[in-house]
Amino acid sequence: MKMETVGNQRLWNGRPSWLEFGLDWLYLLVLCCFGASSFSAQTNPASPFDYIQTETHWKPAGGLRSYDSKTLPNLRPKEALIFNEYGFTRLDIQEFQQHGNTIVIEIYEMADPTAAYGIYTFLRSGAAQPLQGIGNMGEQQDFEISFAQNRYYVKMFSPSRSSLVQPVLLKMARILSRVLPKSFVVPSVVTRLPQENLMKESVVFVLGFRALNQKFPFGNTDLFGLENGAEAVLAEYRFPQDSAKLLLINYPTQQLAKKYLQSGYQAYAAQNPNQSIFFRRDGPQVVLVLGAKSAEAATALLEKMSYVSTVSWDPKAQPLSIARMMLNIFLYIGVMLVLTLMAGIAFGFIRVLSKKLFPNRLFDRRESMEIIRLNLSLPKK
Repeated sequence: MKMETVGNQRLWNGRPSWLEFGLDWLYLLVLCCFGASSFSAQTNPASPFDYIQTETHWKPAGGLRSYDSKTLPNLRPKEALIFNEYGFTRLDIQEFQQHGNTIVIEIYEMADPTAAYGIYTFLRSGAAQPLQGIGNMGEQQDFEISFAQNRYYVKMFSPSRSSLVQPVLLKMARILSRVLPKSFVVPSVVTRLPQENLMKESVVFVLGFRALNQKFPFGNTDLFGLENGAEAVLAEYRFPQDSAKLLLINYPTQQLAKKYLQSGYQAYAAQNPNQSIFFRRDGPQVVLVLGAKSAEAATALLEKMSYVSTVSWDPKAQPLSIARMMLNIFLYIGVMLVLTLMAGIAFGFIRVLSKKLFPNRLFDRRESMEIIRLNLSLPKK
């Protein structure tokens, strides 16, 4: 096989080089792959901290610090277990500075919106002012802002305590609220609380006994079996002449509710013989009124609680239309044709390249080629 040059094109025995043809195809495929990856990289959204820097012109101070469930105790040793109880995933901390002032932003990623809502209710301060239009719910106190949105709990504060920082804190909070996911649903157990006489800032949603025992003196054990998949909410009610704490627990099954109501009531009564406790159970729902001075107030509060079990059916899947089904079939055929074409081109390229680099070694070896010949001849006339 002899190579000839005609103009700028190389020919093999007067034909275009299959080797170059294969290389051209490989080059195009590589360009397509890099083009697709660069396009996807350009369309990926920036991190929330990038938006902060771009829109406020505050400069990051130091690198980004990140924590997971194993390293969080190094930062928050007293609350790490409670964070993990709610469902902690990741914490990112970034400091920003300008003109000698500092703002610290902490973004906690929780397991789901329920966990973010829970840790927000656990950490919020009763003395803070509620924020409107920032997060699903939020509050501000002096030089500190915190809010929960989707599965994120955000805390922002400034150790500088300068009057120039407060409007910047609000602006940064609005930026974060805009770029973070927004979908959110209040846990169903919280929506069952009676609204009359409720101190709304006292509502604490818990998913384990550690958070509950921090808010009410139940001791150091899981009296009511919250570790068995239960959800609970603790709230304070104030009446003209009385006040009380209401604990609402929703268990996965009514058997668990019956078991832990009995054991928890006995344990709490033994530890606090002088404390009054009123309770009611409806299926898997348990309601306890603690600290009420009058039985009338406690009974009136219990009567407002009711449990209604609901059964919902998933809608039947709608069958695909004829047009959609035919489109899926042709899309599948097109994908298979493209894959087959690419496999054929790759095989041809490998074969041509191997024949060029290793002639008569891998393909067209004379010693391995056999021809079957039939000695047929026309009959003689």
